[in-house]
Amino acid sequence: MIEEDGWYDIIHTFSNRKLQIDLKNGTRTIRVAKLVVGGPIQLLNPEGGQLILYVAQEISRDGGDAHINYPDNGPYNPSVRTLYYAGQGEFWNEQFKMQTLSLKMRQSF
Repeated sequence: MIEEDGWYDIIHTFSNRKLQIDLKNGTRTIRVAKLVVGGPIQLLNPEGGQLILYVAQEISRDGGDAHINYPDNGPYNPSVRTLYYAGQGEFWNEQFKMQTLSLKMRQSF
């Protein structure tokens, strides 16, 4: 579980485990060099909050459910997360089931 803002070299999720990020009803800023999504990422306490995720080098998929705050049932609020991506590789939104995710491409941050 991630409960604080932070910088990570890599975040790798796996199909048999869910990564939870607690927004604590506020803004959570996560910076990561490489994001490998092989399992779901669940946002906790998103009411009035937002995840701002900066990916500096690479986003890739490693099988499994590549969902980021995409609930099986219940309200779906894509405005609760914003992704900034500065990597050179192609990134395809449909791979990650992040419909209407606010995605901003940047050269650096």
